[in-house]
Amino acid sequence: MTTLNAFLCLLIAVRLFTFDGKKSKYNARISWLAWLMITSSASVFMFSFFDLLHRAYYAQVIMNMTLLICFIKSRAIWRYCVARNLDGKIEASNVITTEQLQTIANKLDIELPMIQAVTKIEARSSGFKNGLPVILFERHIFYRQLKKNGFNVEQLAKTYPDLVNSSAGGYLGGNRENYRLTLAKQIDTKSAIESASWGLFQIMGFHWQLLGYESAIQFEELMTGSEEMQLDAFYRFVAHKSNSKLLQAMKDKDFSVFAKLYNGPAYKKTVMI
Repeated sequence: MTTLNAFLCLLIAVRLFTFDGKKSKYNARISWLAWLMITSSASVFMFSFFDLLHRAYYAQVIMNMTLLICFIKSRAIWRYCVARNLDGKIEASNVITTEQLQTIANKLDIELPMIQAVTKIEARSSGFKNGLPVILFERHIFYRQLKKNGFNVEQLAKTYPDLVNSSAGGYLGGNRENYRLTLAKQIDTKSAIESASWGLFQIMGFHWQLLGYESAIQFEELMTGSEEMQLDAFYRFVAHKSNSKLLQAMKDKDFSVFAKLYNGPAYKKTVMI
């Protein structure tokens, strides 16, 4: 049982290194935790092999303490580690069907290919990657939302420039964006959720109230649940009276106007996930 425990810890430690690829200042701590876990796991294997059970026991204590520290640091790390073992597969129940897309197209009185084009451009045809929702964390939006909520953004920007910044950037891409979100939540959960674009249609989190959700947390839970919920958010967004020009652009098949209205003036520079 001890050997099996050490083997599982070794696998998790290897997974943790995926977060340290950029060697960013704010996630360097994950590296030493992973190394400690690898060292202690290897020690358990070695001491058990040579029947040095007393030393294997102490090595296992260190290994389990490292596991506990990692869990406290960020529960999202474990979710990502497990998700990577899914080989990128998404449960069939989470994937929207052509029929569901067609239903929304009919409600909006637009053609199906228009909605399909949005999914391909915004999220490369999938609302999830390795079991996690496709997101893009916007540090300049986080700066704005934190300031709006009374935080000392100037000090935070000096401490966490990759997370809190008056200018856009700092993108890591893929599931590393989910990790950036997790780090941002340690500063303020609500502002962090509001500062990411979510799912197939990359709806910004700060729209949660406009779209009729009870809270930013509820919005995140639904966007994390399934592509059908992401599609529902897109419908709420486009159907809202404040976005009548956006809906008209979709009806007119005017992709340029749609992209400008949907992603803002800098739509041509939008970072792909």
